[in-house]
Amino acid sequence: MEEAFLHIGSAGVKTTITRLAGRPGIGVYRIELAMEWTPTRLDDLEGAKVLVAGDLEVSFAQDARMPLGQLQALYAIQFPVRTQGTSTRVDLGANLLPAQLEALERERAGGPLKLHLNLQGAVLRDATETADASTQLFWGELIYRLKATDWIEVLEHWRYAQSFLLQVPKFTNGDSVRALRASEDLEKAIKDMTEGRYREAIAACRDTLETAYGNEDKDRHPDLEYSVKGLSEADKQARFWLARRGVWAVAHAAKHRDEATREIEWERRDAQALILMLSALLEQDPPL
Repeated sequence: MEEAFLHIGSAGVKTTITRLAGRPGIGVYRIELAMEWTPTRLDDLEGAKVLVAGDLEVSFAQDARMPLGQLQALYAIQFPVRTQGTSTRVDLGANLLPAQLEALERERAGGPLKLHLNLQGAVLRDATETADASTQLFWGELIYRLKATDWIEVLEHWRYAQSFLLQVPKFTNGDSVRALRASEDLEKAIKDMTEGRYREAIAACRDTLETAYGNEDKDRHPDLEYSVKGLSEADKQARFWLARRGVWAVAHAAKHRDEATREIEWERRDAQALILMLSALLEQDPPL
């Protein structure tokens, strides 16, 4: 990942993100940044302790920066003395609410993003034979450009792809090959949506339906006409078939481009809605 520089007094500090990770919490998502800070002039910061906090913002392409969360140091920070090396590890973290992450993903739309770390802090120096103890304040902004693949790794750490608003069905019948393949198809749909391939995500829902219930499932139910004349007398199974038939109709439009459907522009909300409906239907009537 690219480097950024932080100025502390007359010293420059090269900062590099060595690991960007996500950790799921209770009702929150934590983003954690493991960093390496290397002073360009070690004499200015040798042995100094650092207190740091700040704000985390994001931006997309040329869009303006948007606040995301408050950054806090996860562990104590101290620059090494010369005999111990030249770099120190800095671990920062911020908590995100599920609604924030969902809004971020809508804005990102499968593309790259930038992390903006607006830091402020204090450098504490102990007294020495030649100088008294001192405190030095600093502030600055660090910008890191993330590829879409970098961010997807964080989403996978959070298990966001499987739980942003739904749970991918994990069927109890482990002997059903059809159920296993349907679950895998639905996971592909979620992955496609996460990476901004919305048409492919909806088309994968079409594959999931066919895997789970067979290609003939989209044909007329034996107890119902297409006009749904028998709806008032229909049982639960027939009514849920009707719900599936509606999902078939939408998914089919993304799977096959014909004169009637090729002009349709698929969006994230379309893929999300279909995945939610299909996941619920699979839970209600697991394939055998």
